[in-house]
Amino acid sequence: RECWPCRLRCAATTGIGYQPMDIRPANGCAGAASSHAFDGPILLSDGPPVNVAPKWLGVSHALADHTKWVFILTNAPYLWVASLIITSASVPTSCAWHCLMGACASPAFHGAMILGLGMVSIYWHGAQLQLVPPLYCPSPETGVPRLQSARWQQRLITGDIACSVLTFMTGVCCFGLARTVSWIAPALVLFAGGSISKRQKQYRRYAFLHGLWHLASALAIYRIVLSGTNLSIDPWW
Repeated sequence: RECWPCRLRCAATTGIGYQPMDIRPANGCAGAASSHAFDGPILLSDGPPVNVAPKWLGVSHALADHTKWVFILTNAPYLWVASLIITSASVPTSCAWHCLMGACASPAFHGAMILGLGMVSIYWHGAQLQLVPPLYCPSPETGVPRLQSARWQQRLITGDIACSVLTFMTGVCCFGLARTVSWIAPALVLFAGGSISKRQKQYRRYAFLHGLWHLASALAIYRIVLSGTNLSIDPWW
């Protein structure tokens, strides 16, 4: 028996956020937890049940379980960098606003911000990949998934982006525009590449590039907060 929704064909859009799509799980259907094989309606965290797989399941269905966990682990450097900052003796700030000098010079302040950034990113991508059984996976009793709705998915990704923007603005305020941009710019190229890949439904490439974004941005944050210097590239000649 072919599991549903291993393959869906439908030309109509069933509502905002519910774009029917052709889904082929990377690791097959029969018995695969990440494929969400089931019959009947999809129960969401809020809103009425739907009979068509929501479009945001693309990443979850494209990646095998072990790949999902590797992708989630690319967030670990945020936590590591946060611990390094918190335990550092000082932060070489260049803040121009006297009223903010206390926060900008505080390792605890910057460490707590990066820790929060990492935790929000982990939770969002866990939702994106349907990795938390009580919320995102089929019920072992009924086999019916209870997936987060489009509204909650949007809230999570908005929160993730808001944390990233807040971290960037804090960097500009405390360490200057040149220092912040020089270190984060290379990582932003990876972020943009991942976003383009996701729009093109190249989900494996998205996971690869966005995972590299996590690693590169964590390194950039470390250098912005603790190095005290701008990124400079010496010519090979």
